[in-house]
Amino acid sequence: MKYIVPLLFLVCCSCNKSSNLFMGEMKIVSTFQQEQHLPGSLVEGIDSIGVFGITFFKDYKLIKMNRLPYFIRIYQGEANQFKGNYFYKGKGPNDYLDLSPTHQQMDSLLIAYDFYQYKLFLIDLVEKESHIRAERVKEIECKGFWDPLKAFYLNDSMVLMKSVYIENKAYRLAYSFYNYKRNKILENYLPLYRECLRYSEMNWIYSGADALKPDQTKIVSVTGAFNQIDILDLHDPSRSFSISTSKENLTVEDLKSYANSNTEEELHEYYFPPKCNDQYIIALYQPKNSLQKEFHVISWEGKPLYHLPIEEPLNSFDVDWKNAVLYGLTEDGIIYAYKLSFLLHPA
Repeated sequence: MKYIVPLLFLVCCSCNKSSNLFMGEMKIVSTFQQEQHLPGSLVEGIDSIGVFGITFFKDYKLIKMNRLPYFIRIYQGEANQFKGNYFYKGKGPNDYLDLSPTHQQMDSLLIAYDFYQYKLFLIDLVEKESHIRAERVKEIECKGFWDPLKAFYLNDSMVLMKSVYIENKAYRLAYSFYNYKRNKILENYLPLYRECLRYSEMNWIYSGADALKPDQTKIVSVTGAFNQIDILDLHDPSRSFSISTSKENLTVEDLKSYANSNTEEELHEYYFPPKCNDQYIIALYQPKNSLQKEFHVISWEGKPLYHLPIEEPLNSFDVDWKNAVLYGLTEDGIIYAYKLSFLLHPA
């Protein structure tokens, strides 16, 4: 399928006057409305061996596993009752080649994406006595994309796709609305970046660290290497913007220099993949030249609300928004819980 790219995207890609890779304007944050240390408590009863991801859904903790015959181990409730191993690897009709829950809030169904099959799954976790059965409610094939990176479910006929495609030997990232029932990509592409990036340059940034606002109007995204949080307005891209905590940021030229050199030096990763609800965006942040990490909480309008330093070396997290509890995961697979009750009753 040939892609039809709007003129706006071509013009913005050719523009390299701004050091901000993202499409929108840059807002510099110097202070947050509130700053407080966020104490963590160890979550017991969950085996840490092979753990590299956590998702909270209903009252279940979905623990993503590495190098095992299945993708997810499920625990339930505050007592962390083990419910079983789910989503087995394989090529059978009920198997998966890859499975990652999307960063998308949906109360009734779990939404997960199989990157290798290019399929989006809507899954119901049905509890029968002491057993949970994972039932596929819907299976959506994301056809027509050269490299679909991420998918968000919108409704009975539409998904929002983040994809890569090539033009003039350059790689471009954009969101598009895809009617999966008609296998048709709508022509209103939503560009993420001003610059066209080569494959070697894209390898230095996160390509799937995005979350969808539950009302489906905005996307929050981070690249890791750039000290900023990007917010894409899906209805009016001209209102998109970035937030940064420093005037000194990596430039696009710096990124290209790193990517096209033989240096073994690693770029510093500032922000880790964010989580959100309709009110707040929470992102895990590590300042440069510092071992201590912190959480930044901002509004969708870009207001810097909470600066929350932590002691634990987390590298991923998820949020139980109903009970205002954040669950963080360390590189060693240890899980900590953090109470966010102040978000339920802000001052």
